[in-house]
Amino acid sequence: MISMSPESQTLETVIRRASTVKAELALFTSAEYPPETIQLRGVISTLVNYISDVLESIKHSPTSPETSLQVQQLGRSLHELYAMVRFLRDSASLSTPPALQAVVSFLVSKYSSARKLLTIVRPQWEYNCEFINLSYELSQITVGRLPALAAGGRHLLDEPGLVVRDVVAKTPDVIKASQAILDMMRRREKQRDGMESQPRVPHYIGVLSLAGIEKHDVYLYPMMAHEVAHAIAYSRPIPAHYPVTARIAYGRTKLERALKRSKRSFALSELATWDEIVTRRIEICVRELLADLIATRMLGVGYFFGLASFLGGLYQWSDPLLAPGSSYPSMRLRLKLCLEELISLPDIEQTLAAAENRRARRTLDPSSLHLARMLGDWTSRLGDELKELPDPPPTADDEDYLLMLSTNAVIHKRALIVDAARRIVPDAGTSVTSSLQHRTAHLDHRLPPLLANDAEGAIPEIFTAAWVHRSLSRPTGTPEYDRRNRLLTKAIELATSPRPESKPAKKTMEPKTISQGVFSGDVLAVRAKLRITDRRRLAIVPLDLSTIAAASLDVHLGNWFKLSRRPKVASIDISHAKDFLKTGVLHDEFFVKTGEALILHAGDFALGITQEFFGMPDDAMAFVEGKSSIGRTGLIVATATQVAPGFHGCIVLELANTGTVPLEIKPGMEIAQLVVIGTSAIVSKELLYSGDYDCQIRP
Repeated sequence: MISMSPESQTLETVIRRASTVKAELALFTSAEYPPETIQLRGVISTLVNYISDVLESIKHSPTSPETSLQVQQLGRSLHELYAMVRFLRDSASLSTPPALQAVVSFLVSKYSSARKLLTIVRPQWEYNCEFINLSYELSQITVGRLPALAAGGRHLLDEPGLVVRDVVAKTPDVIKASQAILDMMRRREKQRDGMESQPRVPHYIGVLSLAGIEKHDVYLYPMMAHEVAHAIAYSRPIPAHYPVTARIAYGRTKLERALKRSKRSFALSELATWDEIVTRRIEICVRELLADLIATRMLGVGYFFGLASFLGGLYQWSDPLLAPGSSYPSMRLRLKLCLEELISLPDIEQTLAAAENRRARRTLDPSSLHLARMLGDWTSRLGDELKELPDPPPTADDEDYLLMLSTNAVIHKRALIVDAARRIVPDAGTSVTSSLQHRTAHLDHRLPPLLANDAEGAIPEIFTAAWVHRSLSRPTGTPEYDRRNRLLTKAIELATSPRPESKPAKKTMEPKTISQGVFSGDVLAVRAKLRITDRRRLAIVPLDLSTIAAASLDVHLGNWFKLSRRPKVASIDISHAKDFLKTGVLHDEFFVKTGEALILHAGDFALGITQEFFGMPDDAMAFVEGKSSIGRTGLIVATATQVAPGFHGCIVLELANTGTVPLEIKPGMEIAQLVVIGTSAIVSKELLYSGDYDCQIRP
């Protein structure tokens, strides 16, 4: 890492810094990073290219005091841009799970303006959420310095410098001026390099960390909704908690009356300090409670139970309602307000009412009834209405008195916080639907809780089903818990990935018998539609009957790949291949976004995975055959072994380019055919597949 101090900069060092920043930016490829990172990279890249061009023009100009000042200003701009690059680091898909980034992106796009707010998730522990006014930071470079460089008639970007200065003069709004200048730069880049138009600069960026969340503990992914809620609240023209704090806070006159009423001795000179302390306490508390309520409205049941689990290991029930040091609301206060908001939502209210009515209770499915009982238990546990704290005696510590004032102010006017959350998220995703029973049944049978018509909006339902199922089944042991997490991850990845439009399903006839041998298309269609409890069911998630052919089923390529690399070992003892593969030295792992491609060069070997998640019947096995059209390009598609009866998971595909031309393979493409063969009888449960790759979702 080079020093980026903006002081004492020569033209040569600034040019080297520009090259360093360009090299750093080149590391962020679209195949390895989420769209959010690439969007910010595009904005920074535009500015760095612009500055590089200016440096080149200065390099061939006579030196002067004015030139030295311009170099200093350009160096300072590069220093700030390099600092922004650090927010892009560690946001690669293998560092931050794509499923987690997908959840965050879903919440931002649904409840905020996608152009205004950009979020990057990083697996860091230093902070929970860092919020940056990106428009302001970039405007300091574009509007604050570039017009100064343009003064004096210098030509920048092959255009008169006056153009940049005129943009600023005609556009008083600093954000719009920044955007206009960036648009001008992009047009020039596109004309010069034939580049596609890059995305518009986002106004705000929220850098969210995984603090307290294990990367593969999907049950706690709803906790990121709290940090997203902070970013959404901050990205409003006036951050949402400011006006709420102003309406709840005491003010000096009211605070003075309270102090006199308490018969405490105080000096008027201390009044401003005490008012500041109380207001600050209230602001912190309001900010955190508002984020909790917004997150509850966004993710419903899943967020509430995730919050309860997350806070359970951090706080005690006996803690004060506001922490004396940080002024953060206690676990009891946070859960109480979130539960009150949750059970006030229409479908939760109806579910609870039905559970209390003996007749109506019969209409509830077991999962909804269990959920109602869980919420009822929490209602009893959290107790009655929140009560204001009594005034401490005049002899008590001033800090205790100010804490009491802050707590009572928030409790007394908590309806203002609730109203603010409802304005930000007017349509709550409560996630109790008629599909709850079906989703928990999917998890019972080792399938992702995704239904045929699910799209991004299914994420709250997925988390609700996860927590209800966890409470019902209480899985014990790490392998079982890991399996459930993989199922949830696969459901999220499928729910947030664009799917190709389904072709009209081919007409199938009910077969007279379902026997041994290769299953025909009719048999495959019938098997796929059997009840989830039927041992002969061929489970396919997502199910698309239009992919069924005469005697096979088309499968699509998933997003995860492992590409072979030349390991630093002399040889591999294949009699211990399983142990060697666990070391990870043989492959590089990639997540390729839908719409992107992995280039498989001549002679390359890679492992892919099917997009579909399968649950094999207890009386059938399967194998994969490559498609003829793909095989003729030189791509060989196979599986290492047959897919055993009772196997649940995505199927690993062996991809080898035996041709002489590099091949592009894209997630979502039809890659192979699955052929299913019946066994002579239903296989006994003891012999069904239960190996290491059960419920696998990666190669």
